[in-house]
This record gives sequence, C-alpha cells and structure tokens, in this order.
Amino acid sequence: MTLHTRFVKEGKATISLKQPPIQMFISNCPVGKLSMFLKVLMAKVQKAKDATPLSAKNRLQALKPPSFEEISPLTAVDINTLNNKVLAAMAKKSAFPQTPKSTKRKREVGEQERIGTGCAPIEQCIQLAQQKGKSTWKQCQHLIVDEISMVDGEFFAKLEKVARMVRNSDKPFGGIQLILSGDFLQLPPVAKKGQNKSFCFQSAAWRNSIDVNIELHMVKRQDDKNFINILQDVRRGRCTRDVIEKLKATHSHRIDKDGIMATKLSTHKDDVDIINNSHLEKLPGRIQTYWAVDNCPDLSRFISSHCHVLEKLELKVGAQVMLTKNLDLQKGLVNGARGVVTGFGTGQEKLPIVKFVCGVQQAVQYEKWTVKTPSGLVLGMTLDCVEVSLGRVFECGQAYLPSLGLAVYKV
Repeated sequence: MTLHTRFVKEGKATISLKQPPIQMFISNCPVGKLSMFLKVLMAKVQKAKDATPLSAKNRLQALKPPSFEEISPLTAVDINTLNNKVLAAMAKKSAFPQTPKSTKRKREVGEQERIGTGCAPIEQCIQLAQQKGKSTWKQCQHLIVDEISMVDGEFFAKLEKVARMVRNSDKPFGGIQLILSGDFLQLPPVAKKGQNKSFCFQSAAWRNSIDVNIELHMVKRQDDKNFINILQDVRRGRCTRDVIEKLKATHSHRIDKDGIMATKLSTHKDDVDIINNSHLEKLPGRIQTYWAVDNCPDLSRFISSHCHVLEKLELKVGAQVMLTKNLDLQKGLVNGARGVVTGFGTGQEKLPIVKFVCGVQQAVQYEKWTVKTPSGLVLGMTLDCVEVSLGRVFECGQAYLPSLGLAVYKV
C-alpha cells in the first residue's frame, strides 16, 4: 500500500493498493481527522506486516469462519511498533511513511531532469541521446517547434550538435528539416532569476540551420482596424500618446450585460483563484459542488495536468461562468461563451442552469473530455468581452499576448 499525502493540509489524500489494484481518493476531509486516520491506518498496516501468518492447522481450528477478517482497535502495541520502525523516517521526510525509492532510480531521474532542461554538459547530452534516444534521432525527418521564441540560444545549439553527432552527419541538425514558428516579440526564453538567456536566433546554430524566413502580416483573429493598430504598437513597444489615452479610456466602459460580467484575465493563477473565491463567497445561497470523474484512475494525475477544466467546480446562483467547450455553434454556445448561473435543476445531479450572453438559458450537462497521449489537440478560446489585469506582468511582450488571442475585443 502506498499513501500519497502531499495535499493532506488541504484535506486530500490517496491510498493505492497493489493487489487488488485499487485507488481510493479522500477529499473535503477535516485536516485533523484525516491526519489521525492516516496515522492509525499506517500503524495497523505496519503491525500486520509483523504478524505471523496462521498455519492451515490453526486456521482450521479457529472458531471464526475462514472468510472472516478482524481489524482490532488501535492498541499501544501498534503505536510502539510504528514508532520503532518508521518514526525516524517520518521525522526526516513527512508525517507519513512513503514507498522507498532506490538510489539508482534517483540518479536516473536526476540525469533525465538535467538533459530535459538542457543544463547538462554537451558531452553528457550526446551520451544520453546515443544511449536512450538514438533510434528516435535517426528516424526523425522533420522537427516542428512551436513558440520558438521561448527556446534559448544555448539549448538550441545543444540540440543542433546532438543531432549531428547522433546521426553522424555534418549537415545542420544532421540533415533534419526544421519547421519553426513563433513571434520573437512575445515571450522570451524561460530563465530562472539571475540567469541571462539569449534568443535562439542569436546563436551560430540558427545562422547555420535557417535559410528561409517567412513573416506573416495579415491579422486573422481581429477585424477592428483601430484595435489591430493598437496591438501592433503595443507589440513593438512604441505606444503613442493617442494609443495610451485610448487604452486608459476603457477603464470607464461598462462591461456588464444582463448581470453577466466581463471575464477577468490575469497574469498569475493565484490572482485568478483569489478573485474567483472572493466573488463566490460574497454571493448568498448554498454552494453546489461538481466533481470530475476519470475513467482511468491510474492516469488521474496526467489527465488533470493535461485538461484545463477543474477537477472540482463550486457554483452558486449568481456565479459568473464561462464555457470551455463548444456545445452548439448555431446558438452561440461556443468555447468562451460567458454566462451567469440562474438556478439549479431539480434532479439528482442538480445541473446548473445558465443564462448566456447570447440570450440562451439552459441547463449545462456533464461533458466528456478526451486527453490523448503522448500528443493532443489544443483549441483556442473566443471571448467577446474581457477585463485584463496587467499589474503583475513580468515579461516584455506579455501585455500584448493576451489581447492577441482574443477573437473579438469590445468593451
């Protein structure tokens, strides 16, 4: 049995059994009671490991039926057994014993993390690629990289050299055709605090590998010429006084319609959580909670990380909501359609009834989401009204990025 106790302080835990293969999820539990339950559980499990199995003769002579198993109350013996064997490990790592991991496994993970981030020396990168990814490098004919602006020059150069060495070719990238897309006026290479990252086009590997550049000029996601001009000025960082005044003037615009507010767009997830929780708490009435269900419990963590809908959704009457999936294009129920909860159904599921900005009011059913591994499909979102918070922008180009993705911008 394995205990996953990372989120115990949030009242959550997972218990995994090997035989039979079962996962039990615990949530919404008072932290004190959950901690006590897990400690009791581990004490009983530890005691059971030390128990001497009954012989066939003793089992036959027992007064209890063979199918009967008894779990006794927690005793002082159980506590002493647990303290003697795992208390030291508990004090070092966490409040609960975890499945031990071998030193060899830790070393392998460390190496993979270093090659994955490009921090390892080039010799080690080549060695690992030849050991574990040789066939992939040799079979690759076309390498497609989206958002190339976020790849730094050093990492790009390492990839280029690894490809040449593993494929045993003097051609740039070992003869692999590169198809790169992105906007260097958007997000720069990812860097930790204090690091100085260069764009990949500043490296010699870029100059040796790229011989055709195609620049797209036609804007497809907006049709408002004034807004397009503002976007282009913000993108280049050359805002005139006229542009600045137009942007400031939007502060006084009315952004609600029939009780439906504009979607607030923030740069940090914690800001989003604070805003959502604050508005929900201010609303009167009872909270209705809806849980996501995974058809493959073993991949629950992977599914949650690759699906942008919440595992737990809490709603009240008056809560502002937004569709994250196309339901009916003709009615205007599209990904990004905004609405407000007006009530809940009378059935067992108590589905939320939502009035959308397009005028449609209906109950929203549970929807199925498909997550493909190892690759998937990324869908865009259309918002007809948005309030953008730029107070915590931390990169050049970040202010331009959210506005670029809006199909329509009217406030």
